[in-house]
Amino acid sequence: MVSKKILIIVVACAFLGGGLLVYFFARNNYGTFTVISQPSSDSAANTRAPRKAICDGPSSIAPGDLYSKRSVAFTDASGTMETLADECTADFPSRVNKTYCYENPYGSGNFVPGKVAYDCPLGCADGACKKAEVSSTFNYPYPVSWTEGGASFSLTGATLGNVSVPADAATGNGSGPATSAYALTFLLKISTGNSPQCIPVNMRQLLNEQGDLGAPMNSRFDFPDTRGAQFIGFCPAPNITYTAQKVIFPASENQNQFEFTTGGTSNIFFSVTVNASGTIQLQQEAQNG
Repeated sequence: MVSKKILIIVVACAFLGGGLLVYFFARNNYGTFTVISQPSSDSAANTRAPRKAICDGPSSIAPGDLYSKRSVAFTDASGTMETLADECTADFPSRVNKTYCYENPYGSGNFVPGKVAYDCPLGCADGACKKAEVSSTFNYPYPVSWTEGGASFSLTGATLGNVSVPADAATGNGSGPATSAYALTFLLKISTGNSPQCIPVNMRQLLNEQGDLGAPMNSRFDFPDTRGAQFIGFCPAPNITYTAQKVIFPASENQNQFEFTTGGTSNIFFSVTVNASGTIQLQQEAQNG
């Protein structure tokens, strides 16, 4: 819950739910700026019959709520409904406004929406605080392994967070202006045999129950030039092990569950879970037959 140890900075007035409200801008125990709304006891609006309104949504804000976007449905006395969602603002890019429902103390049963502002140490995006980077490494026996094109693949690590992606990442040459993206990045160990084939990045993300698949941000690995520029990233050398080969998928700031397939002829499905403890867990799904 929001701390009540308040240092009043600014007092402003606004109309909400038919009554005059006074907004206090305050700082809580954690140094987070908070907006707390309180109906004014000196308002003439309090002498009128309370406006009956319905606010359907969370009535409190827990620490974990800062990292997910929430919304409330507000229905006023006339029956008009409006959906209000958590939001970031251009004026305060490192602050998120979280929405919740509370009961107007001057009208029993009169529930109205309010907003509380919190500082986001890493900034705000899509109505939620940005999360710190989460990363895990995996040792043998690796959670997901497969073979493809005369080479063996093993997932050795995963990172969820902001990454720098070259604008021409699909070409595999690693040059060009880079852009920042929030993504889930896999690290692979690829070991080739005597006659490895040229292999694209076949991994795909399962996007929905309909089976739609999403491609990664890079279509090639980081293999060196062995057969000419057009084969960079596609054709590995024989009898060699490549480490820390990246496959990058775009991700949402609020997402902590993912489904993937290795694609190609192996087509192994596996899940990715980002735990609250700050670790990433990979789980290979049972294969039919």
